[in-house]
Amino acid sequence: MVINLLPWRQSLYKKRKRQILQILVCIFVCQLGVGILLVRAHNARDQYAQQRLAAIQSEVINAEFDRQFLQQQYEVQFAKTAVLQETLTRWQQNADWQKMMRDLGSLGTTVHVRQVAWTDNRLQFFGEANDAAAIRDLKNTFAAQQQNRQIELAANGKYQFVISTEPEDISRGRGDS
Repeated sequence: MVINLLPWRQSLYKKRKRQILQILVCIFVCQLGVGILLVRAHNARDQYAQQRLAAIQSEVINAEFDRQFLQQQYEVQFAKTAVLQETLTRWQQNADWQKMMRDLGSLGTTVHVRQVAWTDNRLQFFGEANDAAAIRDLKNTFAAQQQNRQIELAANGKYQFVISTEPEDISRGRGDS
């Protein structure tokens, strides 16, 4: 008697083949799931890195604005300091000019300077004179520009004048004749 084992082997072979295919499908599905999880994790890390980079860039921009603001504030304070120093210098010069004019008193008998003042970086001399020629001599002495002087005849017959000049012009002897 001969026993045929072939159908049993074939069924076992098909069963193992099916198990191997099932295992391969499970491995493929597991790898696909792990791959999807890895991609999501990578995307989440990229998104976090981009958010962090944006926050750092925002901080850098804010720091740059702060630096510019502080630079502007420094420049404003520096300019204020320069103006204060210039004002102090001007006050000192004004005091020196007023002392000089007080020492001179009246220039001869024809010209009397009542006040010396600083306005718009210019010296202004206010006074009165008996004749216009004396004012012209005073103007030439202080090298004032022709268009910057004002002479008016007052009711008492004296000429009132305002002569405006720059301090540099006085030291250089520059002016219109």
